[in-house]
Parts: sequence; C-alpha cells; structure tokens
Amino acid sequence: MKVMHDAKIRKKEFEVGQKVWLYNSKLKFFPGKLRSKWMGPYVITRVGKLGDVSIEDPKDGSKQTVNGHRLKPFLEGNEVNEAQKESVNFLVSIPTYETV
Repeated sequence: MKVMHDAKIRKKEFEVGQKVWLYNSKLKFFPGKLRSKWMGPYVITRVGKLGDVSIEDPKDGSKQTVNGHRLKPFLEGNEVNEAQKESVNFLVSIPTYETV
C-alpha cells in the first residue's frame, strides 16, 4: 500500500521569486464557515535542500521559514486563463420534423 500511495504523490518544485499560498494550521479544526485556511500570497526568497522554504510577505516585509509541504503555488489571473483555454466542442443536434 505504501508503494501505491507514494506513486500518487507529486513533488513540489519551488523557485525564488515565485508567489505561494501558506497553509494556516491554526484553522485546522474550526476554520469558520467561509474562512480560508490558506494565507498569502507570499514571495519565496530562498529554497533549502531539505524542503525548507523562506518566504516574505510583500505587504509588510516580514520573513519566515516554513516546510515546503505547507505551501502551494499562487496562480495569477492570467495564468488561470491560460489553463482554461482548452477548447471544448459541443455537438448540437437540431431535431427535424417531417410534415405529412
């Protein structure tokens, strides 16, 4: 079972200057009805070898080092539109009525 579980885990690759969301573990049990558990966006300033990532808040300049498992990529508005540009084709059938 471990082999099957590990095969589905995707490795996260982060780069310096990339924007990310930070998971707020304090909201794990009682987040509130509409409150998000993700804070940010933060900017990555350093990526360590063992999965540690230093992030900076662009609003106030505060820095912190967190585990890479608590981060996920932040998608800008134009990046989301690029992902949704897949063309979808619909097959439209118009019923034909015969008059007798």
